[in-house]
Amino acid sequence: MHGFVQQEIRRYFSGFEGWKIVPEKQGAGYDSIQSVERFSNGKMETVKILVTFRKEIPQDLLAEMRDSGTADAMHSRPTFAVLAPAKADLSGLPGDVRAYEMKAFALDGDELVWLKKPVQKTTPPAGAKVAGKPA
Repeated sequence: MHGFVQQEIRRYFSGFEGWKIVPEKQGAGYDSIQSVERFSNGKMETVKILVTFRKEIPQDLLAEMRDSGTADAMHSRPTFAVLAPAKADLSGLPGDVRAYEMKAFALDGDELVWLKKPVQKTTPPAGAKVAGKPA
């Protein structure tokens, strides 16, 4: 799952924009707290991200993520975000925590579903030559 988490984070925090992923803490199951950082306008910007695959946001990890935010002369105060599967219940999020939706995972009831890209079947146009087959 670690590779999927990195891909999902990269969708919103691109390396081309200077963001660097810094793993922080592994929670229960696949839940984790990650940080992304970049140097911008003379300060280090940090976003702490709670990554969860659950239907509801784990409040204990949310509190832990928010308590770990510090600021100093080089680092600005971190902002907070949650990355959860599509259709997760985000109603318990405080107003200062941004919500991001996973593109590869969704919830179907209580079940986590992997959203695969549809396979594109290409058929050659009528009369086209296909290698090894007569037209």
